[in-house]
Amino acid sequence: MNNKYIDLIKKLTALVTLAYVFLLPPVLNAQEAQHQPKVGLVLSGGGAKGFAHIGVLQVLEEAGLKIDYITGTSMGAFVGALYSIGYTPGQIKEIAIGQNWMDLFLGQASRRLLPMVEKDQADRFMAIFPIKPGRVEMPYGLISGQNLQALLTRLTWPAHQVNDFIKLTIPFCCLATNLENGQRVVLNRGFLPEALRASMSIPTVFRPVEIDGQLLVDGGLVDNLPADEALKMGADIIIGVDVSSALRSREQINSLLNVLDQTMSFQTYASVQEQRKLCNLLLVPDLSEYTPADFNQVEDLIKKGEQAAREALPELKKLIDSMGLGKINRPINNSAPPESIFICNIEVEGLSRVSKKSVLSELALKPHCWISSHNLALAIDKVYNTQFFEGVSYRLEPSQGGVCLRVKVVEKDHQILGLGLRYDSNTNAEILFSLNFRNLLGHSSQLAADLRLGDSPELKLSEFIHPGLGPGLGERVSLCIVKYPVFLYREGQRWASFNYTIGSGDIFLGTIYSKSMEVGGGIRMEYFEKKPDIAPMGIPEISGRHLTLMVSLNMDTYDRSEFPTRGHKVILSHRMANREIAGRADFFKKLGQWQGCFPLNKKLSFNGNMFWGNVSGLDIPEHYRFYLGGLDQRQGVIPMAGLKPMELDGNNIMGLGIGAQYEAFPNRFVTGSWNIGKAGDGYWRDQLDRHNLVSGIALGLGILSPVGPIKIDVMGGSHHTLLANLRLGYNF
Repeated sequence: MNNKYIDLIKKLTALVTLAYVFLLPPVLNAQEAQHQPKVGLVLSGGGAKGFAHIGVLQVLEEAGLKIDYITGTSMGAFVGALYSIGYTPGQIKEIAIGQNWMDLFLGQASRRLLPMVEKDQADRFMAIFPIKPGRVEMPYGLISGQNLQALLTRLTWPAHQVNDFIKLTIPFCCLATNLENGQRVVLNRGFLPEALRASMSIPTVFRPVEIDGQLLVDGGLVDNLPADEALKMGADIIIGVDVSSALRSREQINSLLNVLDQTMSFQTYASVQEQRKLCNLLLVPDLSEYTPADFNQVEDLIKKGEQAAREALPELKKLIDSMGLGKINRPINNSAPPESIFICNIEVEGLSRVSKKSVLSELALKPHCWISSHNLALAIDKVYNTQFFEGVSYRLEPSQGGVCLRVKVVEKDHQILGLGLRYDSNTNAEILFSLNFRNLLGHSSQLAADLRLGDSPELKLSEFIHPGLGPGLGERVSLCIVKYPVFLYREGQRWASFNYTIGSGDIFLGTIYSKSMEVGGGIRMEYFEKKPDIAPMGIPEISGRHLTLMVSLNMDTYDRSEFPTRGHKVILSHRMANREIAGRADFFKKLGQWQGCFPLNKKLSFNGNMFWGNVSGLDIPEHYRFYLGGLDQRQGVIPMAGLKPMELDGNNIMGLGIGAQYEAFPNRFVTGSWNIGKAGDGYWRDQLDRHNLVSGIALGLGILSPVGPIKIDVMGGSHHTLLANLRLGYNF
């Protein structure tokens, strides 16, 4: 054989040998990896108790355990999803501690972003019912979940482009329940924040989420510990963390609510017991001292989870060593949302009665711009706060040159019935029925009919309309008939009362759709009757009519209507009646009023107020006089601590006050205030005489509940040693 061919064969043989030597270990390693047991982590639901999962994750990472699959339900889905897209346990802990979970779950619109016309309508109702053709229906849930959806959408920015959850950094799936048939639904595809929102949708509390034509609610109803899904994904070893509540003992079943809760828990409990059997290692943190609603105990709950995992650490390490489980190997801190994104296109879907132009106007975003996650969240909030939508969400989709911002809206039922209920120890119980029709008279219009029953019954029809949802001129027309009492006092004791019945029609033009300020003017035609109720003999009935011209400026930046912590309220108004135009009254009425709140920290805020008013002219109707007293600003009455409602009256008023508010516990308040002022008919120099001034103080305890505020106050001052007042429900 030719020597040249022999040399070639030798070289090829050597090359094959080298390849065999160097390539064999990786092949063997790949085969070993294929046969290495896969670990599935299963996280149960449990409301606030689900924060314990974060502590468990911290210990698992410290032990070096590599998680290959994650399944979860409800809060377990939330924690598991963040971990699956690359958040570290430390980052998830910071997120959990940094949230105001009660505000998130309440899902209320940000009051500071509401149009001025909506601020007058907000926070009046205890319940809202949609109206369908021919019937009134119960709402799907008490809470829209908008704030929770916004949080989930922002935190999952890095995964917006992933439609298959198996392709996340750690393959993931979560569970929900089909509301129509009670079947469990496995969510392993789609839009991640939407899937999480469905898995966390507590029935009757949150509105259900519609995905692929299915109405979905909390998966914990049928499967609160989905270990079998981890096995289906390919897991060989299952580590389960169960924070769900056990069934109550006989001694604990001591009320109707406990009986209902126990019977509803049977199916969930049975399912959890079966799923526990599939777990190779089961962690059950001791959370007996906590409830699913303890969202103010985040750090303690995390520590409980960490404690349970550390106690199981020897067993966990034994499992790692015996099974040859993989060590953790993933990028750290790789999933925090980018600071900003470049939007190249904007799409809006879900519109039928509201125009796209109106939504884009409120978004105030244009294609080909950079925007931060914070500013994008504010833009979405502005659209939601127009009150024309039940929910507003968005998705970032990859597009040439940037991302496409796809905004999804769910329009509100255009016909609703609102129900309000309040009690005041001074005015007794009142109930409000309110019919609201949106877009009936055109895009972005509102027609309302309010009926209030109680000591001050009222029937009012109002219509609001404007060309767009952005700031601009709007028009308001209203017809109203109201009856309310006016009290007269002598030496602190009520000696007479009169009933006023007033029918009026208003037309007002102004910036009623601005976010913080309303400036405008209008006219009012009014007819009134005054009849003695409890009064000395000989006092006649009085009636009359007049037309008034009015201009006003109203500013409102309060963060909430009850127990505000920041913001201002300003009222400047001027009314004029002229007998040459209509009626026999000839007067001017001017009022200036300011209230402000200044937060010192998250719990403590200070507040102040000032007011000044004057009525001058001839034949002034008595209901146009000023009245001071009580703690609620109502029909013609300015509040003043230390006085009974309407205890002082006059054509001239002035006063100021200061106060403080401390949030001792979430939505639990301690308040205190001091004020000084005067009402009378004399000259201003007489009003300022210190002997004519009235002072008072008030101390109060309050609760901001889902159905409205509850507040009790005790007062004292220069006119009374001790007064008390109890109020339940929103003002209307």
